[in-house]
Amino acid sequence: MLYGHTHIPAIAKEGTVYLLNPGHLKATDKKGYQPSFAVLDIEKDNIDITI
Repeated sequence: MLYGHTHIPAIAKEGTVYLLNPGHLKATDKKGYQPSFAVLDIEKDNIDITI
């Protein structure tokens, strides 16, 4: 599941479901998080997620 709105980058796994917030691409915002994005490498039997 991909989500946003908080602008806080995060990767979590709940059972077989990955939860991913890629963050934001703006300048450092009031929450102090640097710009970030996610890369998903999806193969038949594997998912690799990088922020």
